[in-house]
Amino acid sequence: MKKIFTTILLFILACGVCLAQTNSEEYKDSKSLIEIGTETHDDLGLPMEPFYHFTYTQSLFLQNELNVSGKRIEKIYYHYNGNSAWEQDIVVYMGHTDSVKFTTRNSWIGFSELTEVFNGKMTVTDQDEWIEIILTKPFNYNNVNNLVIAFDENTDEYFDKDDEFFCSSTTDTLSLRITDDFENPDPENPPESDLDGTLAYRPNIRLQFADIPTTPKIALPVSSFEFNLREAMTKDSAYVEVYNTGTGDLVITEITSIGEHYYSTYSGTIPENEKDTVLIYYYPQSEGTHNDTLSFTSNTTLEDPVIVVTGEAYPYGLEVPTVSINDTYYYFGL
Repeated sequence: MKKIFTTILLFILACGVCLAQTNSEEYKDSKSLIEIGTETHDDLGLPMEPFYHFTYTQSLFLQNELNVSGKRIEKIYYHYNGNSAWEQDIVVYMGHTDSVKFTTRNSWIGFSELTEVFNGKMTVTDQDEWIEIILTKPFNYNNVNNLVIAFDENTDEYFDKDDEFFCSSTTDTLSLRITDDFENPDPENPPESDLDGTLAYRPNIRLQFADIPTTPKIALPVSSFEFNLREAMTKDSAYVEVYNTGTGDLVITEITSIGEHYYSTYSGTIPENEKDTVLIYYYPQSEGTHNDTLSFTSNTTLEDPVIVVTGEAYPYGLEVPTVSINDTYYYFGL
């Protein structure tokens, strides 16, 4: 028995996903990264409460805390305590607001003032670390108003009561929170916050600012994925969402690979702030492990990203009995 393939690293990427962990020292010298909150309060359910099935929160960040002109927010990070590993479906919204605090349990920032900036899965590990969320629609901050970030957690599942994000205290009530085990709060018409959900706290956060591009820009939710084990000379495919987060239409003329085992027939135009789905094929021409890099050719003046792909094939015509144990695949016969 030979172990040949561990679970898919990142499989069909149809929902615009991107989460990663970040070394806490890595960005300390970045002038475009703003970190707000250094205290370690927990059990506050901000930006979400993993112990409940559903959470909706809003938190305010004041202009004088940010004070960044002519840039946009491309990434945010929340500090997780690492109690256990899990994954959740989330939606993140941002907006400009004149509000300086939440005054009642119903003083939510209106949905019409919010812009969806991320819709996908958030994955955390059992490590104390900053969790990165790459915005699939970066937010142009005007440096005039305050910033509201709304966090909508939608997976009908709960986790350990000690799974928490770190928070810091504030002078005014700068966060609202509603949690529920049965009804998923609607961001367009949220109910009153929890009785203890009008909070003089905020989640510790890092906001990564970057220049607003003047040309189209390719953004990929992930930079690598792995295909399932398959028979040589047979075809598999996976979908990848490609975003245009720059200015003007993005024209992709081709996607090329270095080797012979992967390809894509995609070419097309993606309007500003829109996305398209690209089909990537794995067509192994021989047995073995196949690693490759897919490159984009487009009209952007910025550096085009690449996708690193990995797959493994057994010989053509070989009948291979397989067994899955704890999501790890084993096969016999080679």
